[in-house]
Amino acid sequence: MKLGIITDGIRYRFFTDLSTPNVMDPRPFFEFNVLQFNDRDVDTLFHYTANEYRADQVQKHAQELRFTDQVGGLLSELMRNPSDEFVRFLLSQLDLVPGKVTAKVVEGFVPIVRMAFAGAVMEITTRGLSQTMAAFTAPTIPQIATVITPPTTIDAGPDPAKSVTTAEEIDLFERVRKIVEHSPSKMPLAYKDNATYFSLNLGNVRRWFLRFFGNGPTKYIVLRMPYDTLKVSLGATPATAVNVIETRVNVASGAEVDRLAAAILATYEAEARRKDADPGGEA
Repeated sequence: MKLGIITDGIRYRFFTDLSTPNVMDPRPFFEFNVLQFNDRDVDTLFHYTANEYRADQVQKHAQELRFTDQVGGLLSELMRNPSDEFVRFLLSQLDLVPGKVTAKVVEGFVPIVRMAFAGAVMEITTRGLSQTMAAFTAPTIPQIATVITPPTTIDAGPDPAKSVTTAEEIDLFERVRKIVEHSPSKMPLAYKDNATYFSLNLGNVRRWFLRFFGNGPTKYIVLRMPYDTLKVSLGATPATAVNVIETRVNVASGAEVDRLAAAILATYEAEARRKDADPGGEA
């Protein structure tokens, strides 16, 4: 079984011949970015280390990756936009509607299915966070998070009055602190306020991972992670890509960070990995 790897030193793209024997596929079955990766990427890469590589397992592994990626993408899309066919399938399985399932009935259940998906994702996320917190709060485990709390008013320029930290921003900081304080990344948490946004960072303003824009008519949070990376963690929460490395989520208040716990934790840990990789560099 053939394996081809193309790299520019940052992205490593893995190819094989799934479609046609002895002809490399035009698309990679796996891509690893040394500047942006998650635990699953590391687990996948492990199969291609010197001691673990098995040539006869490449095709099987590639097929599994392609299948899981396609299924994951489909489920993610159905979570955000349940199709009529999917809603009909659920109704047929649950026997909720007596008689004929009309187009109007399906239309009425679409937002209900979307809400059910969001609730299920949040329950799974909350359960996972609770288990992680329980593991790191056992008596034999020392405190792993150091919280740096700056003064509540920070000079952001010629007019410090414009950057007075609000009660809502302090509340947001405390909520995020509770989300990340038991992360195995063990990075400190600090904030920096200025006239336009309230930023959370890893003890260094250049290492920000979340910004809260709460002064305008529309409040929103920017997470320093690509939308494509965060969309599974966001579940049914509407979000948009600000650019290739940032994601925007509109919120009614800073307190809504609670429902973004999974996405915030993922973003925090990604920034911690970047800091580990380049402690003195610009993030």
